[in-house]
Amino acid sequence: WTVSESTTLTADTTVDALTVEEGVTLDHNGYKLYCTSLAGSGTITSSDINLATPSGTVTSSPDTLYSSTTPQMLFDNDTGTRALLQKVNLPFAVTYDFGVGAEMTINKYKIYGPSSNATRGPKVWTLDGSTDGDVWTSLDTQSGVTWSNGQNKDFPFSNTSVYRYYRITITDSSDTSTKFSGPFLELNEIQFFGPGELHVNVPADSVATVGSLTIS
Repeated sequence: WTVSESTTLTADTTVDALTVEEGVTLDHNGYKLYCTSLAGSGTITSSDINLATPSGTVTSSPDTLYSSTTPQMLFDNDTGTRALLQKVNLPFAVTYDFGVGAEMTINKYKIYGPSSNATRGPKVWTLDGSTDGDVWTSLDTQSGVTWSNGQNKDFPFSNTSVYRYYRITITDSSDTSTKFSGPFLELNEIQFFGPGELHVNVPADSVATVGSLTIS
């Protein structure tokens, strides 16, 4: 199978030998690619793309946070903004809506913890997915999580289903201080990721062959 222009590959395909010509990029389009070898010139790179953009709809319960912070700040692609909530108001449930026709398969998320007071980071939470915003499926549960100042953490989980809504419900942080009307829950950013992306990049005047390529 020879590809001479950029293309989107489909699922449930196995290719014994894929020849990629100059300047071609292969995109998995939300599916997972397994590639065991690359002969000739070229490089294989893989990356995660944050699928949650500021244009998505963010709601939370409670919807009023502390000190002019908002739940929308968790999905604004700015790790310098934050959501801050007094623990007396927990649980804190924040929902991201990808919108009609933009549903996504998510199998990993990243949380950016507090920048200066690590004990305020989320300690116990659940992640759920929904197609309609009413019926929810449990996808991941975390407990006893600790943070360092400015730390971010990845949380991969098993999921192949497509959901429009993803909801994180946080029930505890480690903060016990009463300073500034504390104790608090604080986090700076949430990012959602799909199965990943694989690119085969071929330099000019060369051809690369990808062996044993499986798209699932």
